[in-house]
Amino acid sequence: MLRLTPIACALLTLYASPLWAAGSVTPQPASSQDEGPTTIQAGQVNGVYGQTLEADGQVEMKRPGQTIVADWLRYQQVTEDLYAKGHIRLLQHGDDVRGNELKLNLNSRIGNITQTEYTLANGSARGQADVLEFAGRDRYRLKNATYTSCVNPEAGWYLIASDLSLDYTRNLGEAESARLVFQGVPLAYLPWIDFSLNGERKSGWLTPSIGSSNKGGAELSTPYYWNIAPNRDATFTPRLMVKRGLQLKGEFRYLEPSYAGEVTAEWLSDRKSDRNRSGLKWLHQQRFGAWNSGVRIERVSDDTYFEDLGDKLAVSSTVNLPREAWISRSENGLSFSARFLKYQTLQPNPKSLVDTPYAKLPQLTLNWLKPNLGGGNFDLDLQSEFTAFRHPTKVDGTRLVTYPSVSWLLSSQSAYFKPKVGVHVTHYNINAGNNRTGLTSSTRTLPILSVDSGLFFDRETTLGGQNYTQTLEPRLYYVNIPYRDQSKLPNFDSGLADFSFSQLFSENRYTGSDRINEANQITAAVTSRLIDDDTGVERLRGSIGQRYYLRKTQRVALDGSTTPRNERSSDILASLEGQLGKNWHLSSSWQFNTSSPRSQKASLDLQYSPAPGKVLNFGYRMDRTPAADKDRLKQFDISGQWPIAPGWYGVARWNYSIKDKKPLEVLAGVEYNAGCWQLRMVAQRFVTSGGSKSTNFFLLLQMSDVASFGSNPSDTLKRGVKGYAEPERLESANPTEVKP
Repeated sequence: MLRLTPIACALLTLYASPLWAAGSVTPQPASSQDEGPTTIQAGQVNGVYGQTLEADGQVEMKRPGQTIVADWLRYQQVTEDLYAKGHIRLLQHGDDVRGNELKLNLNSRIGNITQTEYTLANGSARGQADVLEFAGRDRYRLKNATYTSCVNPEAGWYLIASDLSLDYTRNLGEAESARLVFQGVPLAYLPWIDFSLNGERKSGWLTPSIGSSNKGGAELSTPYYWNIAPNRDATFTPRLMVKRGLQLKGEFRYLEPSYAGEVTAEWLSDRKSDRNRSGLKWLHQQRFGAWNSGVRIERVSDDTYFEDLGDKLAVSSTVNLPREAWISRSENGLSFSARFLKYQTLQPNPKSLVDTPYAKLPQLTLNWLKPNLGGGNFDLDLQSEFTAFRHPTKVDGTRLVTYPSVSWLLSSQSAYFKPKVGVHVTHYNINAGNNRTGLTSSTRTLPILSVDSGLFFDRETTLGGQNYTQTLEPRLYYVNIPYRDQSKLPNFDSGLADFSFSQLFSENRYTGSDRINEANQITAAVTSRLIDDDTGVERLRGSIGQRYYLRKTQRVALDGSTTPRNERSSDILASLEGQLGKNWHLSSSWQFNTSSPRSQKASLDLQYSPAPGKVLNFGYRMDRTPAADKDRLKQFDISGQWPIAPGWYGVARWNYSIKDKKPLEVLAGVEYNAGCWQLRMVAQRFVTSGGSKSTNFFLLLQMSDVASFGSNPSDTLKRGVKGYAEPERLESANPTEVKP
């Protein structure tokens, strides 16, 4: 018998090898990190060395990765069994457990502790329990327990369960006879619930989504998530709309090394419109060696499907739904693609019909780029395309386009000179149906000459004590294309290109290949940049440019209703973009007609963002193009996100049409971030493409990884408020730790 009774304390170090011990759950052997000396410090220690030791009075037992504090402790050294009583605290591998009575096998980690307060997995779980059972390394079972992953439970949520299992080897939690309590108020009773302990996906019912709109009334969605495999999953969502009925929605996703895709289907027996309504979307992408291919199919049952059933502006404004298949390959400068494309065009507003695009059945392209031809600075570029255009009401047929060109680049650090010459050949075969041109076939041949040139100047400058490099980059671009009468040629896909800086330096003012303008013109522009010498970041960029026509009259027009150009110069384009100080960003453009004289188009975007969650945006848009007496577009767009109280953020957007004298979209809401839970309340009202108004309400309560209630407005806020930051990404406003 060994008995130690020091006046103040006794210190005993035991060198013991971990052993196996029996239990209801197969124990795991101790890892090497648990091996090492065991130290017991107490007011009194007695027992038989190598067998049983008892310690009393401020007992502290230490071993690698483990510390046990108690009033009294008995340790069976051979079996590694431990029994302790009174003011117990167990610290092991990120766990902090306190209680009244502890039984534990130190080797297998099997045992229990009563009347406990616990913190597990480095603070990711905490609560209280009548009994906490240790079921092996990183596995726990609790009786009559509370659970939360909230840093500040008293200001948040917790789960009350008669039986709670936490398995960190599978990152899975399960609870029976559970109640979810938020701010002291029970929100839901759950006979059984399982949840992820680390946010990973798993099969099971997701928390319901609650929302409201003026088209469908109050609605409730209860999604079920099926984690089929690591690379496959599915979600099934019944969506009950008070005004319309029950909509069934399903989504299936798959991912393989050579292919991936997503299928979404919806069906509703709509009692408001007294008809069945459905929607389908399928996107599939696949690789066959060096070949890429894909299929995209979108369809809905009727013209007002998105207006009545969509809950987002982007969805509600969709009018052309593609159905396409494609295959392509690119290698050593040679690229080929084949595409079959057709649209379902919705007509949500009978008073404003949407023009149906041509179907392309098929569209074949073959391009070849050969740089440094012959080892010199010559580049050969061959572009070719064959398309069969189909339309139910317009003239259709086939079009073959070939455009070979050769360019030569002469450059240095301060200048470049790049002439280019090519021939654009277009051949049409026109079908008899709806053909009012009198042509059955036609060929158009156009030689194209262009010269691009520029200079680079720079100088050192200082602004506000910071060193910068300022550049000055003048550029001249010349194009010559002879006139060809194209008035009888069909127009399958050409339109007037948006006038911009990139279009100033292009050969053709029309998109597509059916119309190619005659040209004898020079574009002159200059750009200046301000570059930070310390970081190399471009802080500010300004540009101004104009096109000059050596031949005043333009004869090639899109159609008979288009007015040909009859001016010596284009509008002036100017832009200014960059970082104004630390927190301000500016992006602006201006288009000025010198003949009128007046502004044709203008845009201004000014953003102030001193920190995440603090952003204010001001935008202005004006558009009079093509020239007309009335504005085509004139809008203000103001949005922002800003703290309004500790943890609270306000978010809003106001998009107002000066021309229509009414708001196009109004959005307002508040968000609260408490770290482990977030609350969002948002209201939105917008005008759809059909001219009707849609109103949506979003209410979302998120509680860490366990549950969320309501409808998520994140996509709507990200689209409407530039620079928006989600509440869970912002720092918690209430970090104080309080027990539930």
